[in-house]
This record gives sequence, structure tokens and C-alpha cells, in this order.
Amino acid sequence: MENMLDIVISPDMSTWEWKDEDEFIESQKEGHYSIEKAREIWAEGERAIRLTTLPSDVQCMKNGLDCRQTPNGVFHN
Repeated sequence: MENMLDIVISPDMSTWEWKDEDEFIESQKEGHYSIEKAREIWAEGERAIRLTTLPSDVQCMKNGLDCRQTPNGVFHN
């Protein structure tokens, strides 16, 4: 399901911003999302930002993942 709240992350992953934040807030005001659901969406977005912007080895350690480098990047098991 499209939740209207997207994240734009710079190519070097050093900065990020919410995309369509104003539309999401307006949608909340119009009752399309309960307070609980909106909180879940915001929290999941913030989690995605943390996971995406962390270096891969730190990302693996903090999330308890078994990670191995592959030719295409990091494999999470």
C-alpha cells in the first residue's frame, strides 16, 4: 500500500528529506490514517532512514544481522 510518505536520500547517503510530507500530514487531517497508523508510518520511515544511511557493517551489527560481502553488495541472512 502506498502511504504517501517517501524519503529522498542523496546518492552518497549523507543527507535525506521527506518527500510529500505536506500531503501526508494533510491526509492525516482528513482522516485517511488513524493516529496509530500515522505513527507507524512515520516510525517505519525513520527506521528506513537509519538503516539506509548507516555504513553496511554498522547496519549489520546494530540490527543483529549475519552479513557477508558479495560482489553486488551486502547479503543479509
